[in-house]
Amino acid sequence: MVAPLYRVVDKEAASLPLLYRLVLSHVFAPNKNLETIETTVLGLTKHKVYTPLERDHLMTDSLEAWGNKTTADRERNEAAGFVDDAHDWEWDMTRSLAKMLIDAEKGLHDKTKWLIKEHGLDYKKIFRLKEAYTAEGIAKAEAIYADYFKAHRDQEEGNL
Repeated sequence: MVAPLYRVVDKEAASLPLLYRLVLSHVFAPNKNLETIETTVLGLTKHKVYTPLERDHLMTDSLEAWGNKTTADRERNEAAGFVDDAHDWEWDMTRSLAKMLIDAEKGLHDKTKWLIKEHGLDYKKIFRLKEAYTAEGIAKAEAIYADYFKAHRDQEEGNL
């Protein structure tokens, strides 16, 4: 008997990088729209704005689809005695995103959310999402680091 093949079909499922952004937005900015800029295969950029309701629907559908896909891939590979690191990475990523949502429901991210709000931080920069950075901000950070390096050259070069 041949094991059935499972594919993500008939549902809109986000890529894992987009799913990561959806989960972070759900946890740290639940009432705000999520703006994404995605690069397509041809190098074109696609700008999309998700309302909180659209974001949550896409997030749950994608988590379900990725969970089903990675489980089926893992079972098929184990039955064949084959180890596939790419699918193991997808498996781990899907489970860690689901765990982040469960932890948020338990209130384990409340202190982090409070600190972000208290200090006026951007969760996108904390989690190093590329859309959080602008050319002006990068230039400013490089100038600050250059000034710091001049003042602390011995420390930075390891010549203490």
